[in-house]
Amino acid sequence: MIQQIKQVSHSTVGSDPAGLGLALEVARQLHAPVNRAPEVSTAAAHRTRRTPARRRTVVRG
Repeated sequence: MIQQIKQVSHSTVGSDPAGLGLALEVARQLHAPVNRAPEVSTAAAHRTRRTPARRRTVVRG
């Protein structure tokens, strides 16, 4: 998909040597937040272990 790049003015002053504030503002303009589709599920909070505790090897050193 081809998108037309638009001209935007910014009010961020280049106060830091790396220009991080300006870079973040430009990135925000280029990649505007998008709402996720309702059918897309979120990642699981934590995964269950497939190996039972009795089969795990204990390393002692």
